[in-house]
Formats: sequence, structure tokens, C-alpha cells
Amino acid sequence: MAIVFQRSALDLVSQAVALTAVFASLAFIANQALLESITLGSMVMYFGAVQQGQSFLSSFLTNLARLYESNLFLTNLHEFLQLEPKVREPATPKRVPRPRMPTSKAISRISSRFFPRKSHMAYP
Repeated sequence: MAIVFQRSALDLVSQAVALTAVFASLAFIANQALLESITLGSMVMYFGAVQQGQSFLSSFLTNLARLYESNLFLTNLHEFLQLEPKVREPATPKRVPRPRMPTSKAISRISSRFFPRKSHMAYP
């Protein structure tokens, strides 16, 4: 549970940072357009660049998180594979008896418990 909480918290922080960076850059671009430092066409071009940058940043952070999770998995896998089994095979194993198939009498007794008002058996 702690791992899920930590992952969710880190995901929230990374998304908040990315969102803040995107909105800050968009606000800066809009401000520059309002001050007429850049043209409307330049604003559209910068907006497209910001979207591409955000897409790259999101993809980069997602892949970095997957790489970290894969590393954790492989570390735990190697630790698991190095464990020695604690259950040993007995020197003289005993055979397990094979269960008998229920008879029709047993089936009708079971079905009468589950279907008490039925005049016919539930199983043929």
C-alpha cells in the first residue's frame, strides 16, 4: 500500500510541475502577444512548440517511471530467485487417494437441499 501511495504522490507532483510549466509558458506567450512583442502567427507557432514540449516531457517522465519500476521488479525477482525452498520433499512420500465420483443417490440428496420444491432432479 505504501508503494502505491508513494507512486501516486510522485505522479501527482510530476503532473503538477509539468502543468505549471505549461501554463507559465502559455501565460508568457499570451502576455507577449498582448504587449505586441510577437505577432499572432508567432504566438500560434510558440503554442505548438509548447504542446510538443509538454508531450515530450510527459512521455519522458512516464518512461522514466517505467524504467524505475522495471528496475525494482528485476531487483525483487533476483532476490526471490535466490531464496532457498523451506518445504522439502519427504523421504518416503505417501500417495494421495483419488476422490470417488459421487453416485446418483448423493447427487439427488445434494440437489434436494438446493431445490427442495422441485419434483425432478437438477442433474440428470
